[in-house]
Amino acid sequence: MTRMARALSLGPGPAVLAFDVGGTDIKSALVDSAGSFSQVRRTPTTRGVDAARAITASLAELAS
Repeated sequence: MTRMARALSLGPGPAVLAFDVGGTDIKSALVDSAGSFSQVRRTPTTRGVDAARAITASLAELAS
């Protein structure tokens, strides 16, 4: 059975940058005030001893 997500309005205002950090990849997108996604990307999640620092650097790069 497939469950459909209900659309959520963010209300008026500027677009936001959204991240979903997972064990396999980081999903990122711009979400506008209408709730539409654009600039959707998938970037492999860095693993290893200093993964937190590498993931933070990836987020900063994606945000620029």
